[in-house]
Amino acid sequence: MSGRDIPTALALRKARELWKRLGGSVEDVPRTGEERYSHPDLQRSIKVNKRRKDAPRKLVSALRHLVDDGHGDDMRRVA
Repeated sequence: MSGRDIPTALALRKARELWKRLGGSVEDVPRTGEERYSHPDLQRSIKVNKRRKDAPRKLVSALRHLVDDGHGDDMRRVA
């Protein structure tokens, strides 16, 4: 799998599933309606409004970056 296999218009639910498969964690930010996406290979976490149905560009970009760095091979083993 490569980063090109991830579509630009991605539902937040699907992005959350992919993020967890790639070894990331998702935690709820209390009283804000946001979720924090973090991964050991990324320096900063990503905050996302969880009330939206579409995944923001910065999250999709981070997913593509992780897949291109070799974490996509891990997804084949899990799936």
